[in-house]
Amino acid sequence: MAATTRQRWFAVFAGSGALGMIMIDATGTAVALPSIQRDLMLSHGAQQWIITLYALTVAATIATGGRLADVYGRERTIVAGVVLFASGSLLSGLSVSLPMLLCGRALEGLGNVLMAPAAALLATEAFGPERRGQSMGIYSGLGGLAMVLGPIICGVLVQLGGWRWAFFVNLPLAAATLLMLRAAGPAAASPRGGSFRPEAV
Repeated sequence: MAATTRQRWFAVFAGSGALGMIMIDATGTAVALPSIQRDLMLSHGAQQWIITLYALTVAATIATGGRLADVYGRERTIVAGVVLFASGSLLSGLSVSLPMLLCGRALEGLGNVLMAPAAALLATEAFGPERRGQSMGIYSGLGGLAMVLGPIICGVLVQLGGWRWAFFVNLPLAAATLLMLRAAGPAAASPRGGSFRPEAV
């Protein structure tokens, strides 16, 4: 069944929602770090691992994200990424120790790797070439807006409710992204194919 224009826009906004989660988390975590350090009584070196482990997880697995979207389809891949990212955010927000927080950050990193390539594909392929620039502009613009608003939103939440809300803020965003993916219907689907086995030369 062919996707309607409305479903195609839902696909673009679902991709934007996934990108927004990544951007808000990146900026919000930095805002929350001083409060995390005080609450969990961390040294400066231990505090840096909250950022570093996330970055290392992404760097170590980034090559697999796009391939998984090819093999299993972008919809399944982005759903898995959103669920992993939200689970990591929940675990991070509930953390009572550094190891628990680092486990949550690692899950967020894995979610990022699955979400980011699939989200870009959703926005790129939602429409044909004649409207691709428009959809990509909206996708990039909303991602940039999330990066700008992230420190403001998370700063307010940290001041009002504590550092845990810098992670909990991702949960409603994840739910909204999954709802938009569902509303996108066939516009979010893509053929699956290939495998991780090396092809014969």
